[in-house]
Amino acid sequence: MNKPVVELHGEGLAGPDITYVHCNALHDEDFRVIGDTGGTASISPELELHMGHGFPATLSLLGVGVRPSISIDVVTTVPDDMFSAMRALLSSTRAVVNNQALIDKVIVDPLPLMATDVLEFATLQGAIACGLGDRTGSLTVGKEADIVLVNCMSLNTMPMNNAYGIVVEAAHAGNVETVIVGGTVRKRDFRLVDFDHAGFKTRVEAARDGLFERAGVPADGSWLPRPFEAAADSEF
Repeated sequence: MNKPVVELHGEGLAGPDITYVHCNALHDEDFRVIGDTGGTASISPELELHMGHGFPATLSLLGVGVRPSISIDVVTTVPDDMFSAMRALLSSTRAVVNNQALIDKVIVDPLPLMATDVLEFATLQGAIACGLGDRTGSLTVGKEADIVLVNCMSLNTMPMNNAYGIVVEAAHAGNVETVIVGGTVRKRDFRLVDFDHAGFKTRVEAARDGLFERAGVPADGSWLPRPFEAAADSEF
């Protein structure tokens, strides 16, 4: 709450080329600067809830006209797929409003966020935040052929009556049947194309084993890192 974005703006560094990540504890003036300077924002909802960042800043960003993108952040803590992140953003944002409604003893109407918003955050707004909004993020004439096809015949996606709702609130990565990137098929019939799964698994496990060995900690799930405390760890 020490107004870091306001400070950046004072140095002439806030602008449309900046993406602000998390934003949970920003001051109201920080949000106004982001909106006024055309900045973009990225929310990592599930990670933020796990690591004590506070509730996602969705409503504060929308309040200044910033439609956020969605990110994962720490893949050793939360799933590295956008389906989980979309659901986490939708539920946590609604939770903020629903909790206040319980306190005030009122009904929430309308809902503060819909599946249509969240899918846009995960696609178009993600591309915009990365400076790629003119190339990808939506199925638009002139953009690259980046397409994700979700199968709606699975037990968790049938019957399909609302495509936005299926993708955001029901689907998972295993429902993705086809992926096309720049016109090239990268996944077909639920399987990655030209991908050595066994070889990749071997490399991942070797990297894991090496990491734990260098750290000198057990790899059986019994070790937990301690919180970093600047005063206690300053001697290092």
